[in-house]
Amino acid sequence: MASTTRIRCTRGSTGAALAIALVLLALPAAARAQATLDGTYIDYVTVRSNGAYSLTGAGTGQSMRYAESGAAPYSCDLYNPGTAVDEFTVEATAGGTTQRFYNNGTGATTQIPTTAGPTAAGSTIVWQGRVTGATFNFTVDQTYRLNDAARYLQLDVTITNNGTTAMSNVYYMRNGDPDHGSCTIGTVFATVNDVVRQPPAIAQALVVAATGTGATPRVVVGLGAFDARARAHVNPEFTFNNTNASGTWAAPRDPDGAEEDGPIALVFRENSRPAGASVTFRLLWVWGPDNATVISRMGLLACTLGGEGAGCTAAGGATGTCHGGSCCTTCWDGAACAAGTSIDACGTAGAACTSCNDGNVCTTDACTTGVCGHVPLPGGPCDDGWYCTTGDACNAGGLCTGAARACDDGLACTTDACDEPTDSCVGTPNAGSCVIAGACFAAGTPNPANACQVCDPARSGVAWSGATPGTACDDGLFCTTADACDAAGTCAGTARDCTDALACTVESCDEAADSCAFTPVAGTCFIAGTCYGLGAVNSANVCEVCDPAVSGGAWSPAPAGRACDDGLFCTLTDACAGGVCTGTGGSCDDGFPCTADSCVETDDTCSNLVASGCLIGSACVASGAPDPSDACGVCDPAASTTDWSPAATGTLCGDPACDAGMLTPAPTCDAGGTCTPGTATPCTSGTCRDATACEGACGGDSECPEAEFCDETLPGCAPDQADGLDCDRDAMCANGFCIDGVCCENACDGTCEACDMAGDEGACLPYADGTDPEGECAGSSCNGAGECGGGGDADADADGGGDADADGDGDADLDVTGDGDEDGADGDISLQGGGGCGCRVKGGSSPLGLLGLLGLALLVTWRARKNS
Repeated sequence: MASTTRIRCTRGSTGAALAIALVLLALPAAARAQATLDGTYIDYVTVRSNGAYSLTGAGTGQSMRYAESGAAPYSCDLYNPGTAVDEFTVEATAGGTTQRFYNNGTGATTQIPTTAGPTAAGSTIVWQGRVTGATFNFTVDQTYRLNDAARYLQLDVTITNNGTTAMSNVYYMRNGDPDHGSCTIGTVFATVNDVVRQPPAIAQALVVAATGTGATPRVVVGLGAFDARARAHVNPEFTFNNTNASGTWAAPRDPDGAEEDGPIALVFRENSRPAGASVTFRLLWVWGPDNATVISRMGLLACTLGGEGAGCTAAGGATGTCHGGSCCTTCWDGAACAAGTSIDACGTAGAACTSCNDGNVCTTDACTTGVCGHVPLPGGPCDDGWYCTTGDACNAGGLCTGAARACDDGLACTTDACDEPTDSCVGTPNAGSCVIAGACFAAGTPNPANACQVCDPARSGVAWSGATPGTACDDGLFCTTADACDAAGTCAGTARDCTDALACTVESCDEAADSCAFTPVAGTCFIAGTCYGLGAVNSANVCEVCDPAVSGGAWSPAPAGRACDDGLFCTLTDACAGGVCTGTGGSCDDGFPCTADSCVETDDTCSNLVASGCLIGSACVASGAPDPSDACGVCDPAASTTDWSPAATGTLCGDPACDAGMLTPAPTCDAGGTCTPGTATPCTSGTCRDATACEGACGGDSECPEAEFCDETLPGCAPDQADGLDCDRDAMCANGFCIDGVCCENACDGTCEACDMAGDEGACLPYADGTDPEGECAGSSCNGAGECGGGGDADADADGGGDADADGDGDADLDVTGDGDEDGADGDISLQGGGGCGCRVKGGSSPLGLLGLLGLALLVTWRARKNS
């Protein structure tokens, strides 16, 4: 061994880059500096953890080297204590889910992120990481201690379940192969590995990694533990970047004893940890020039890691028992190791009581008169270390035994047995059966999810085998036909033939649409299975053509304005627009303003119905207008809209005549529309004013000329009044219409109209929107255009009194005059003839005397003004 060391000072500022070095036990303490972990300096030599050896300076040395400060670590160094990428794996089951979490130095994967540290103090580094989640919530605390005197690195790992769900099968694993098979020296792998110790047969679990065969000097790095929960195994998948903790734990226990570049690992398992509970594992790294030296040095550290009562090997090779932190090979007096000749310690002179602890929990060990005794403890708890036994207990012979584990997978088609190498129950399918995905299948049964796979125990009893090639199947694809199984157990078909025998298309199969696709050749259209050239017209619609620039698979709109026929009588100048034949509306106007003109498509005719008044002799006549050639004829739309109708009985149809004091009243129309002469009577004054009227008072309008009315206030005949002046009958007005108490320009007989609007008396105007003073609009109001359907409900309270029944008589008549009584009930309105509507006037009843009324008995009601 070399006797020199190399001192390297580092002044890195981060704990993650702190260096740890181990120096060979062969080096005397006086020849090397004290190694600390405070980031100021480090004592190390030149063999790295991956085993790559090199010479530096005047001497050589061998050690493990960790992540250095101040210089990048060797590319294959995977020992980075106290950092997030210090490689390890935690695997556990919680809530029915098994999951692995690992930090990987080679891939810089950090699934357990740092929550505290790394913190270096003296020869100790502390690091903490944590996983937080709904199912898995745990903390990993790792404390590294460098023992400079004894030349080893100790790691204590504590896993705490911070969640609310219990964790079972808790594994902690570290790979023992530093370079993961990826680093070489020349053409030889940098390390070769082996498993050299395994519990429970040996109390020590140890894996070693050594420099490749032929390296000089050779370096062996050991990773081990003294813990019944530890296993030293080869990864079953034989993958170097190993994260399969449970699989490695269950791998075959026995090492093959051969050095090879194989994936080895040290794995701990704790059965369960309830919420809030912790579990701690302890492991260490040592090194030496060969396996034997490493194994020996691990043995010397048994009392450090194994604890009180553990078996150990003292310097010089003597075996003993750990007591008080030392390997005791002499007598133990309960407090310390005593000399072998001590009577007090051993019971008799000259006796040497070495290793009375046989390591068997099924015996009570005692040193009596210099002889070790081992008394069996039948029924005591123990663990025989075998998975395939349960209920382990000590027997009368001091041995730990258990009953055979009962294995039953619940499947009728398997023979169940316990497999010790894999720590598991194994169900072997019976002859003629397969067990696939936890279910039994008889030989020849097809896979429900793949018709090209069957159960064939001759080929595999645990997986589907390929069906006979040629077996019919369905690959689920439209674009294949004649589907059949191939030799690989895959359903495959031949390409579907989409040939359409048309020269204008390129055929293909469209899987997404489950159909054959036919793409038109340039300059053509392929529509509904037929080829068309550019510009071809759709026989069903002249407004559609073949235009490949727009669409090669559908008709396109023809140029706008192309002549066409939409087949409608009521349209003219039909033309194409957007692929549709559209015409403009034809005119059915007959030139008469009193008709409603429309086109009737169903009859192919124009309709010109009279909408207001009458249409007589190619002329529009207002409703109520007299026949200019017959004073007893009138336009009455209710009777006829195309001919004159008889005027109302009593309508004046001529002028009165006065001669020699005798007055002949104006003739009147009878019910048949005939003008009937009046009967002559003496003038009251006895004299005629002129040829048409008596001197003085008159007895009625029939005694006055055509342009006059009988004015009782004179008394005598007076000229007819202009529009807007007060009146109480049509005869008083020049236009012959007394409406709403004033002379009006026309009959004003439409809905929602009045002739007495303030400031516009005499003009027939519509009521304002939202009002209905006459109560003509049931449930609505006038709309401001002479129609119902306005924006409000003009209720019966038109006089603003807040009460629909203003006079309290139990009806809802309107109070238009504002006297507090409803019109129609208080005498505010006189109903006059003419206009076809009731008239409301402000004056009282006529002052004519009784004699005058009797004289005019034939003229009970005047409904039309005198004819001009």
